[in-house]
Amino acid sequence: MSISSFDLFIILCGIECAVYPILYPRTEFSDTGILNDYKEDSDDHSVRIASIARSWTRKVLSSVRVYAEQRDLCFFLYDKQLAMKYFAAHTRAQRMGVTADVMARDSQASAGYWEIVRDALADLVRIMMMRCFDKENYPMLYNHVRTMKGQVWLCAFPNLFITIAPAEWTFPRPYFLQPYVDCVFAGAYLMALHMFYLVRCVWYFLANRWGNRLC
Repeated sequence: MSISSFDLFIILCGIECAVYPILYPRTEFSDTGILNDYKEDSDDHSVRIASIARSWTRKVLSSVRVYAEQRDLCFFLYDKQLAMKYFAAHTRAQRMGVTADVMARDSQASAGYWEIVRDALADLVRIMMMRCFDKENYPMLYNHVRTMKGQVWLCAFPNLFITIAPAEWTFPRPYFLQPYVDCVFAGAYLMALHMFYLVRCVWYFLANRWGNRLC
């Protein structure tokens, strides 16, 4: 029997119970069907929000270590939660007569969210650029960006920030972490050292003697 992606991530609930019956011995343990189970038990059919991420995190932080060791289960629950979130955003967008990216702009995983951040930073750069040359209204900033020789370095541009996300597929994993692929937390110490040296290398590559300007 084959299951379509739409049915797997949107329609069906409790798939994890069928795949991992040992981890989900009772229906109440389900992460994806937590809302349906609540409605059946309480007979409360009001609009409520049930978080798959919160339910799963409570299991991972419990004393039952095997939940955190199931890599495929973790990725499946994440994909399902993300799919349900954006499907709901698309449904609301159709009902309100707008595009789906408008309804998903509150999520950092959405391109629309970073478009707003980009526009805000561009506006900030424009304002600060004007202030760096406004000697009358901002004399302290005007003098701060100028050296003794009259050279100008602008404070208009935002600082560069680097996001290190080892849980992403594209994060570079060294060969010596291969034995810990199925149990990531066991190699947490080595991963932390790897991240430290990686960030330090990136910093040495980008930073220069002025500290806040790129090469």
